[in-house]
Amino acid sequence: MIKYEINRFIQIESGPHREVKFISKSELKKFKEEDWFFVRKKYFIITNFLDWWNSFTTVNKIGIIAIFIPILFSGIYFCLDKYLENKYEDLNKSHQNLKRNYTNLKFENNYLKKRNLILYDSINKLNERIESKQKLPK
Repeated sequence: MIKYEINRFIQIESGPHREVKFISKSELKKFKEEDWFFVRKKYFIITNFLDWWNSFTTVNKIGIIAIFIPILFSGIYFCLDKYLENKYEDLNKSHQNLKRNYTNLKFENNYLKKRNLILYDSINKLNERIESKQKLPK
C-alpha cells in the first residue's frame, strides 16, 4: 500500500506551523493545487524500516550487521545440516530395505528352484511310467 506524504506551512499565533498528511495517489493532484508540497512516497513497511535504519550512526549499523550475519550463517548451516542428515538417513533406510528385499528374494528364488526341481523330477518319473506302460505288450 503506497501513501504519499505531503505538507504545507501555515501561520498561527505562535509562528509558522507545519501540517503533514498522508494521502492516496488519487488525492495528490487536488492537494498540490491547494499549495501542499510533495515530500515522499511512503511504502507500508519499507519506509518505516528505512526511517528506523537511518536513525542509527554508521558504527551502530556495523554493529547490528556484525551481530546478524553470524546468526544468519549459523541458521543456514543448521538447516543445511539437518536437511543432509535426513537425506542420508533416508538413504540408509532405503539401503537397508533393499538389502532386506534382496535377501527375501534370494530365499524365495532358492525355494522356487527347489520346488521346480521337485516338479521336474516328478514329471520325469511320470513320463518314465508312461513310457514304460507304452512299451509293455498288450
